[in-house]
Order: sequence, then structure tokens, then C-alpha cells
Amino acid sequence: MSAFSEVEMLSDNAPLEGEESLYDDIRNTAEVMSGGHPVGELLEAALYGTNTFDEMMDQWNEKWTSAQESFGVEVNE
Repeated sequence: MSAFSEVEMLSDNAPLEGEESLYDDIRNTAEVMSGGHPVGELLEAALYGTNTFDEMMDQWNEKWTSAQESFGVEVNE
């Protein structure tokens, strides 16, 4: 636990005004984190060897980034 001594936990922060549904909007547009879809897609790839894990993550990241861009989200690194 000492590794977390400088960490400040923030929880249940209210979204900024006008961004109340932004996460859900992005998630629904990207179609990568809804229902059992991600688990099913991972299992299918593992069973049939259709994609590697890295390929799937690349595809999901592309979809997520595209959805963010469609809502005007700028990511600050």
C-alpha cells in the first residue's frame, strides 16, 4: 500500500456541464464496450484464431478514437 501513498482517489466526479452523456455517447458510437460484445469477440478470436489480442485492441482503439473525434473530444496527454 505504500506505493499508493501519494495517490489521491477521485470518485463519483460529476461530469462537466454539457458532457453528462458524453461517455455513453462515445461508447455507443464506438460499439466496443457494450453488453457482452467485447467478451464474445475475444472468445471468438481465441477459439477461431481470427485476430490476435493486439489486433483487436488496435481495432477497438481506432473505433474509440473515431467516436471521440466525432464528438469533438481532444485528448490531452
